[in-house]
Amino acid sequence: MHTEIFKNARLWADLEKRISAISSEKERGDAFEHFCEAYLRLIPEYRFKNIWLQGHFPRWVIEKLRLTGQKDQGVDLVAVTGDNKLWAIQAKFRSDRAATVPYRELSTFLGITDQADYRLIISNT
Repeated sequence: MHTEIFKNARLWADLEKRISAISSEKERGDAFEHFCEAYLRLIPEYRFKNIWLQGHFPRWVIEKLRLTGQKDQGVDLVAVTGDNKLWAIQAKFRSDRAATVPYRELSTFLGITDQADYRLIISNT
């Protein structure tokens, strides 16, 4: 991943431009997911005791959310609060901020996360 895009980033607009400049759609998405993880850690109201990126979910999270183990089911991050409430998180980055995220891109996430205590969709659009 392009970790250098985060160096000395002071404004969201600058970081968004850097992410948009990444040529691979997957790498843009990965960079945005890393941003989302860092951002969520900074919000004290959520009081997350842990946040995992897709591919790093503990077995108990996979079992609780009934994820089948497929590589990408639409759950990009999972967070757990101090009182063990699970948040399923979907992150959607668009280089074109005017673009909307169609329902069909969110439907899998919404369909498989009914076991989560909360659902959160984060997008830059």
